[in-house]
Amino acid sequence: MSVRRTPTGAMLLRLRNSRGMTQQKCAEKMDCEEVNWRKWELGLRAPSLKSLAYIVLTLDLNSAELNELVMSSLYTKQPEGSNG
Repeated sequence: MSVRRTPTGAMLLRLRNSRGMTQQKCAEKMDCEEVNWRKWELGLRAPSLKSLAYIVLTLDLNSAELNELVMSSLYTKQPEGSNG
């Protein structure tokens, strides 16, 4: 089965992999459930504004990456009630 990621999910996957981190490590660093991180990457849920702030700190994003993440989040249509 092929997963069709949202732009935000694809970016989270790329950023996490580029830093050599697992979903579990990112979730631990953010003090959230691993399932939340997995759902964000898969596009099943959208990270809340607060979660996006923690993602920036967890992945130590530079300004260009931050801008790309925010823009992808703003223009990604998410399922109803998918904030997390």
